[in-house]
Amino acid sequence: MLLVTNALAHLFSAAASSAPPVRDTECGKVSGAADPFAPVDVFTGIRYAAVEKRWTPPVPLSEVGRCWAPRLLPATKKLPGCVDLGGTGVEDCLTLNVWQPRSRAPPRGRPVMVYFHGGDLTGGSAGTAFGKLASHSTGAVIVDVNYRLAAGGFLSLTQMMHESADKQSSGGFGFLDMLESLRWVQRNIKGFSGDPSRVTIFGQSSGGTAVLALLASPLSTGLFSGGMSLSGSPNISMSIDVQRQQHAAITRAMHCEGPDAAAVMTCMRAGNLSSGGALQHAVPQDGDHANGTLSSPSWAESNIFDIPHHLDGLRMPGLATAGLIGIAPDGIVQSYHEGMSKNVSLIVSNMAQECGQLPGASVTKLKGAACVNFFEKAFSFVSPVTGAAAAKVYAAEIAQDCQLAFDSMAADIEMTCGSSAVALAAAEKRLASETATSAAPVYHVFNAQTSAGCMGTAGKCYANHGSDLGMACTGKGPRADALRDAWIEFATTSRVAAWVPVDATPAQITAVVMEDNGTRSVGGWKASTCEFWRQHKLGGQQFWWSD
Repeated sequence: MLLVTNALAHLFSAAASSAPPVRDTECGKVSGAADPFAPVDVFTGIRYAAVEKRWTPPVPLSEVGRCWAPRLLPATKKLPGCVDLGGTGVEDCLTLNVWQPRSRAPPRGRPVMVYFHGGDLTGGSAGTAFGKLASHSTGAVIVDVNYRLAAGGFLSLTQMMHESADKQSSGGFGFLDMLESLRWVQRNIKGFSGDPSRVTIFGQSSGGTAVLALLASPLSTGLFSGGMSLSGSPNISMSIDVQRQQHAAITRAMHCEGPDAAAVMTCMRAGNLSSGGALQHAVPQDGDHANGTLSSPSWAESNIFDIPHHLDGLRMPGLATAGLIGIAPDGIVQSYHEGMSKNVSLIVSNMAQECGQLPGASVTKLKGAACVNFFEKAFSFVSPVTGAAAAKVYAAEIAQDCQLAFDSMAADIEMTCGSSAVALAAAEKRLASETATSAAPVYHVFNAQTSAGCMGTAGKCYANHGSDLGMACTGKGPRADALRDAWIEFATTSRVAAWVPVDATPAQITAVVMEDNGTRSVGGWKASTCEFWRQHKLGGQQFWWSD
């Protein structure tokens, strides 16, 4: 999935301060710089943990002698991110950035928001410009985290089980990094005027998926009080056994096969992850997604911004599984039904037109009957009547723009209906175990606010993937302020007073609908639409985004 543009690289070039801010951490003092665009101090490139050996859990710096005290650590430079699918980055990459409002903090400290970036779990890095959000209203301390990616963070091999504490787990080291960063926050955030009892984790795209996974993991208990998943995939359904079978292709490509698990891991660790390295080349980066040939997996995403073309689902490669963090092998919804969802406040949000990049001008030029005919052909693999029936459901969108109808259909099938199911599963389990007054609120947000910048190739501005994060971080005007208001209120109080939480009755599930002209809470939002797609065999979990 897409990630919002990295905007931190040259942040400090215009900053001027005679006395740089200095803060205490468990490993020593760090000095930051003033954000030239917002009234916040920024500390970049703070190491929060170390990895002694590839594919092992992260450990605090103090345990491996990597603290810098009594020296002062300059935290004013963006350090490289973790090695991505293309081999760019470094392995010694577990760093974070902190954005602290300069105004006087209340006695208990400010709420804390910890951000996990998007990028399919195979790319991206910490570096979103959070100054405007951090300083909005009463403010929040924002922490932006790097975590291991691609093969470095999510490779899962049978041989790894012999090195795990329970001798049964493998994979998911990127998730372990996120958990370690949250432990660092608990130990250190007071030094940045943060309140460790009010920590909200949030992420966009695969970062939002990570939020849902951490919420389901038994290892995250006590580390956060709220979560916001922004366009996170509602599906983590690949079983660990299937994942290990697929990832074994990488072991074969590295010529590291053999009966001795320790020897296999030694061989694998000798491979170079960086661009041009043997291990980086061993990771399949393309594949015939249309024909589903993923037995030797491709870690390059399938076309998730398209409507389905097969009845067996999107056929997305699986990176995030039960792995080391203990979520149910049947996925997020099943985890929540099994009681893994914690009683913490939750926002599950998706955009009305997540897929606003495709197919662009070829569809937006179609009008009236030509647009209907397009959908009749596109959905003919389901039945001869599905396309025409879908055109009736989305008649208002077709009347405005065929591209809008296309994007809305794809978003509903692959995100909206799944996000609603995730929110409902979390709410049902909480209401079953808590009283109505003690259950933390769960909100399903359907964001239909049009993007300030057009992502579609035809130049149409719709509610595209990532536009909510962009609006909150850099947007101007009442819509952007209203979004920032809601996020800061949620981080501060664990709820948004004007929003109505999800109802535990499926037919009456309430969504918070954010539109250009305001926000409203609507009972039964998209229920009939999701039922339509279920009746036409496109409403199953296999069609939801994964990772």
